[in-house]
Amino acid sequence: MKELTATFHSEVFRPVVTLIVPGFYGTSTIALSLLQHFPLLKQQMDAYPGLAAAVFLLSVLTAGLIAEEFGARIEMSFDRALSKNVKYESHFEEWFAYLRLAFDKEPVGHRYLRSLVLRLKFELGMIVSTVPFWLGTLTLCVPCFWRCLMMVLSAILAAYLLFEARCSNETLSELRREMLRKE
Repeated sequence: MKELTATFHSEVFRPVVTLIVPGFYGTSTIALSLLQHFPLLKQQMDAYPGLAAAVFLLSVLTAGLIAEEFGARIEMSFDRALSKNVKYESHFEEWFAYLRLAFDKEPVGHRYLRSLVLRLKFELGMIVSTVPFWLGTLTLCVPCFWRCLMMVLSAILAAYLLFEARCSNETLSELRREMLRKE
């Protein structure tokens, strides 16, 4: 039973972290701005709360999927840059060799690798979601100081996550290399 619940947790946790959180982050300021600028939209949401919730959830998921797609493109650029480094020149060969690998028993490092991949996907999704967050922030009906503060804080967050994503990408490459080694 424990394995069943562990699988369920990972199957629910992964999309929440990689799709819903970045999708909500990216759409939150746009949704607030729309509600501020269009009072009729607010009335319709109040009149049809179930429909409004479904539309917002689908918008969040769509934004999250788009952020994940652009994040994958960023990850690929990290991979290309990493493979030019002497220490990681066999990065792509190791990556594809790892993809062909089948384990009889799951190594302990595999769970750690999945955890790193989850974090990388989160970091990249949040970086991409910063762009629509900024666009929504620019149109919010709040004092300029708060708009600027929101944009500066989100830029700091995006810069930090970009740094962490590059580090995660390197760590994943090193971990895959270790998991391919024959003892």
